[in-house]
Amino acid sequence: MLQLCYNIINNKTNEGEISMMIFEVGYNSYLVKENCMSCGAEVKFKVNGEQANDLIDRQQGKSSKMIQNIIPEVSSDKREILISQICGKCFDEMGKFF
Repeated sequence: MLQLCYNIINNKTNEGEISMMIFEVGYNSYLVKENCMSCGAEVKFKVNGEQANDLIDRQQGKSSKMIQNIIPEVSSDKREILISQICGKCFDEMGKFF
């Protein structure tokens, strides 16, 4: 079962540092928060319990499920923060250089 508050800060994985935080906000409702490592903007969105567990498993390397399959209803800009720790706005700005 998912803990009331899930927070991994400064843990290292193959993809780098993790700073995702998940808070229970209601019955089967969780708030996911992550800060952009480029501009510091806070990105947040709600998920259900199964999605929260899948995100935690993915971040811990226990699952290879793709982000877009775990949270398909969340915008690609918001999903990007969980992949690269870069918000959608900064990601789009970086794309201008390539």
